[in-house]
Amino acid sequence: MKTLFSLVILGSIATTAWAQGVIREEILRKADGTLVQNATVQVCKSGPPCNQPVNIFSDINLNTGITNPITISPNDNGHYLFYATPGSYFIGIAGEINQDLSNVVLAHNPPTVVLVANTFPGPTIKEKIDAAIAALPASGGTILISPGTYTFATTIALADKNVHLTGSGEGFDNTAPLPLPPPAGTRLIWAGATGGTAIQATNTGKNQPAVTTRLSNFSLDNSTDHIAGVGIDIDGINHAFIEHVTINPTKALGFSTAGIRVGHAAQTVDVTLRDVLVANNDVGLLAEFVSAGILLDHARFDNSTHENVKVMGKGASSPVQSFHAYGSAFDGTSTTASSVSILNCVLCVFENDYFEHFAGTFAIDIPTPTQQGGQGVQAFSTVIQGSFFSGQVPQGGVSKPASALHMSNPNSELIVRGNYFTGISDGGVIVQNDLATNDLRGSVLIEDNKMDFANPREANKFNGVTARGNTSTTGQLAATARLSQRLASNGRTALTGGPNGNFNDPAMNGWGAGATISNISGFDQAARFTVNSGSGGITANPTVTLTFADGPWPNAPVCVASPGDGTGKPVVLTVTTSADHVTVTYQGTPVASQTYPIQLLCMGISLPQ
Repeated sequence: MKTLFSLVILGSIATTAWAQGVIREEILRKADGTLVQNATVQVCKSGPPCNQPVNIFSDINLNTGITNPITISPNDNGHYLFYATPGSYFIGIAGEINQDLSNVVLAHNPPTVVLVANTFPGPTIKEKIDAAIAALPASGGTILISPGTYTFATTIALADKNVHLTGSGEGFDNTAPLPLPPPAGTRLIWAGATGGTAIQATNTGKNQPAVTTRLSNFSLDNSTDHIAGVGIDIDGINHAFIEHVTINPTKALGFSTAGIRVGHAAQTVDVTLRDVLVANNDVGLLAEFVSAGILLDHARFDNSTHENVKVMGKGASSPVQSFHAYGSAFDGTSTTASSVSILNCVLCVFENDYFEHFAGTFAIDIPTPTQQGGQGVQAFSTVIQGSFFSGQVPQGGVSKPASALHMSNPNSELIVRGNYFTGISDGGVIVQNDLATNDLRGSVLIEDNKMDFANPREANKFNGVTARGNTSTTGQLAATARLSQRLASNGRTALTGGPNGNFNDPAMNGWGAGATISNISGFDQAARFTVNSGSGGITANPTVTLTFADGPWPNAPVCVASPGDGTGKPVVLTVTTSADHVTVTYQGTPVASQTYPIQLLCMGISLPQ
């Protein structure tokens, strides 16, 4: 959700002059992860069913009305956008997918009233923050913490107000090996009771029904290994944003329950984690009672004692509604627990991500209720595409993992498309099914993946499994190589594609006269772009070459490409790389004047010395 406003400075306090409208923007996907091509989106005062359609607009000033319901056609690529006055609405989606979204709150971001916590009285930063929050108006504002190291022993509580708690400087490099040295910028250190919570954002409904919390630009650590239970606890908040935050980068043992916990006691709506590093905790992210979704955008979870991420839900009747990880890394996980566990999730999507796991564990585990102490498991649909899976051998060990993914919920749907699997033992599988019977009442699709291990198999049991287009690339990646990421925020420039992104020359690329590349988005590690084929002169197996805008990698990266949903036929894509560019080959002959979206994932190789 985005809100535009103007800022007026008055002395040491900033107030805002609000624009009228609030934006609602979404990209709709079907259960298999593909983009919705045909649907309508209706916005109403309440529902379901729709009660009193409301006026919606194309501009923030609410001057230009648009038709309600909105029609999504193939050219929209699943995207819709509108502005409306702040409030709570019902949104009904019908067509290729059917969804009823009640109580969708369109609210302005926290008003930018800025107070500096360090200027308020108090023996520790906790009391100073408390005093600053008390001084904010009922509508909330921003609390700024100056650079420095601050130790506190009582929970920093952000309750019932729209609060943006921000430090100074990101304070970390999330591409560096762990443990990290003490970061610069704003550093918060918990020294309170064992099992306590360092920062907690809650909403009791005391002041307003919808509360937005934003945390940014600081690091959070323990004074002693394992002393605190939860690093950041988000509970009952309508919109939560955690950006440029590091949790426990310096201690061997971090928070004993979770680095970040969401929705433990009350329903939490719409959570975004962007450019965060969560390291060395028992669980990196624990997601419980969450509706309207969790987005991980270039997040890194490392060296968790148990799971890096656990999508748990709150009992069988309250699954996490949606979970989407994009360009994120789940690495250095436990030798005894899987990197990601999915217990209760309606739709979980992993796109252009990186995973590590060890023998006896899985990169992603979709277990049975019995395997989770009888807790109801409702993992309805899981989509994994364009990602890199690297099996690891622990220090002093010899065994590689026998499989990357574990699927033992008979009712789940699983789609595994366009990924790269390496580090699996010879004869291993992509998906391990441990059901006593082979009967998967859901469905499993495994297609267009690359497997870099000998005698690969897609699955150990094939009832209910469709496998197609998967290829073996044994020997392309040295077993002793380790994958590294380009995740640092100062390295996130878009890819560049030839002169002005123009691919007109059929002799070089074969896409035909007048062909172009458009919609380049993302970064050197994870990107999307669309090739628009020309009007004639198209040849078989055309190529697209992209240059890494951040400069050459130390070694040629490993890249995987997967086709998206366009007007042209998706086929197998092959990739070759050098240190400074990547070339994608379309294995077939494109049709003239069609669109061919492509998703690209690249991971760097750190070769042994």
